[in-house]
Amino acid sequence: MPVDRSPGNLSQRDPKLTTFDDVDKYKQAISIQNYNVDCNELVFLAGRPSAEWLSAVGARYKLDHRFFHQHLNFLPTGQRDWFTAPTLPSRSHNVLRFCIPSMLFVGEHRYVNTDDLQKARRDCEHQLLSRFRSFQEGTSADAGRSIVRRMNIHSGDNLVIEQELSSCLLKREDRWTVLVWTDSGQDVDFSFMPTPDTGQFKGAVDRFEFCPVFFEKDLSEKDTLYRPPTGTQNPRLSQALSSLPGNYGCTLDWTKAAIDPMFAIQELFTFHAASEVQYVNMLEEFVTDQISRAESRPAETDMVIALESAPFQLAPRTTAIMRFTVLPILTLLLPLAFGAEVTTEHTITNSCERKTQRGDSIDVHYRGTLASDGSEFDASYNRGQPLTFTVGKGQVIKGWDEGLLDMCIGDKRVLTIPPEFGYGQRAMGPIPAGSTLVFETELVGIEGVEKDEL
Repeated sequence: MPVDRSPGNLSQRDPKLTTFDDVDKYKQAISIQNYNVDCNELVFLAGRPSAEWLSAVGARYKLDHRFFHQHLNFLPTGQRDWFTAPTLPSRSHNVLRFCIPSMLFVGEHRYVNTDDLQKARRDCEHQLLSRFRSFQEGTSADAGRSIVRRMNIHSGDNLVIEQELSSCLLKREDRWTVLVWTDSGQDVDFSFMPTPDTGQFKGAVDRFEFCPVFFEKDLSEKDTLYRPPTGTQNPRLSQALSSLPGNYGCTLDWTKAAIDPMFAIQELFTFHAASEVQYVNMLEEFVTDQISRAESRPAETDMVIALESAPFQLAPRTTAIMRFTVLPILTLLLPLAFGAEVTTEHTITNSCERKTQRGDSIDVHYRGTLASDGSEFDASYNRGQPLTFTVGKGQVIKGWDEGLLDMCIGDKRVLTIPPEFGYGQRAMGPIPAGSTLVFETELVGIEGVEKDEL
């Protein structure tokens, strides 16, 4: 497994870069007495491990084996002797982990329907599972190849692979070492990643090209660790994460980095944030494109259905950011794509000054039936007690949040709610999946609204 070492002496500004691609040469180097004793170190492990590399690095730094286990937690744990006690939080206080999305360009304006997208996703899932199972059978010749943990396919234009980066801080007297293990290694082709070979993705691997990751750099800082790519490497294979070890420190002030390891790993946080932001920007552009497609060609928007589950497969830290950004857009997009709306019939209408509005806590009597056969599935009238909820807070189905606004106490309405504003394609008790619902509703009260306000 290639190891990039960038020792930074406390007294020097420009760190030195040493790279090892051969485990025997690495063992020979570290066997030298006082090897880098007076230096702080940033040590990069790149790609797939081998037993020889794990043994050499673990022995050199007296690493807790749990660091290796945590980074390789995607592997199937089928062996009985793997059922060890959970790691204590105190054992992991010096470990940081980042999920890194890497985008690949496939082409432009490659519309792929939902069926083909789902087939491509299933194909990639099967390939990944097969790779995970065979991971432990790999030989030392596999060391240094990239690891792919997940594959996200959102459209025919872009694919996204998910990889991880783990870092561990090790103290030794008044010096420190930061060990950084990245999933991205050095590859000669795209065989390290699952490539869908279904539908319109057949042969697309010949067009794959990784998107670089951009983040701001202080131009006053010197690029001291730049290492040009090898002449044999295809430039389309250049993952942003794989270039991180050789180019690390371009945005750092090494005089500060030598003082505290938190300054030294600042660029890991910057790189992680930049990669996530670019991913979210790509998703926003994709959703915007789908909105335009829905407005101009509603019949071709079946891809939108896949957005409900497909984009949110990232690790939890990234997923939270993406949900915050993308879900509000999807809330607007899905009804538009299907051309659905709630139909309201006013059966009793009163006059009042204060009508229901978002944020009101209201009491509502209702009777719910299926539009398909008129069968009743629920009724508050039968229980003799109205339902109390807050309007517009997502406590009830969207058809109610929208259909019960601007009502006076005593008003009655009949709401015809399509599945997009009801329970969608989920079956809920006596309600079949994809059902259109009819509710007879009566507004009984609004919390805090007295009769003299009506």
